[in-house]
Amino acid sequence: YKKHYDYSVSTVLFWLNKEPKKFTGGDLILHDIDKKIDYVNNRMVIIPGWCEHEVTPVVMDEDEDPINGRFCISIFCGHRS
Repeated sequence: YKKHYDYSVSTVLFWLNKEPKKFTGGDLILHDIDKKIDYVNNRMVIIPGWCEHEVTPVVMDEDEDPINGRFCISIFCGHRS
């Protein structure tokens, strides 16, 4: 995902993948606070919705089925105008 912000008060992200990991990327970049959060399987991240963020491209290992890639469950808590 390219740089954006959410219309939520906070955003909760659950990161999941099959092991062993068969891709690179999927890291979260928080532009407003100049921080990068590395993708780690079974990690939960909570960020304020106003914080501009993006996700680095996910690149699958050669000849790997995309079903073995990165999954993210996003929950948007509250709504801000």
